[in-house]
Amino acid sequence: MTSPTDKQPATKELIDELSRIRKSDEPTSIDQFNKQLFEVVVSIGNLTRGDNGAFQEADALRKFLNSRSTPLSHRYISIIEKYNYSFSEFTNCRSVVIQSSKSETRAHLKNLLFRILTTLGVGFSIMLVYAAAHYFEIPMPLMKLPIPT
Repeated sequence: MTSPTDKQPATKELIDELSRIRKSDEPTSIDQFNKQLFEVVVSIGNLTRGDNGAFQEADALRKFLNSRSTPLSHRYISIIEKYNYSFSEFTNCRSVVIQSSKSETRAHLKNLLFRILTTLGVGFSIMLVYAAAHYFEIPMPLMKLPIPT
């Protein structure tokens, strides 16, 4: 027989799913991500200065980076996509953990309610047996009420 504090089958499935998510397509390492971002920032710094040394407008730069027309824009979009992937995986893992926690809480509350109702049922059934024994004048152990004669 399993302990009431053991994980429920649904929770075990969620933990398995969490393990599967963690192993699939891991995002870029922190060092590699920082290196790529640094290269893009340096390239942007070199790009934003025009021929006369003045900065270009931010909207033109944003259009350029989102155009996918140059290796620089490809690297920028790649970084954004990797961040979006990491964020979605984090969100998925967080929702799995929250769902697991809620299901475990519900299971424990259900077990508590079952134990309370079982205890009350046993208590009331013992009281019913003793009341019937008293009514039919049957002596019972632990009964201190006098039996009517």
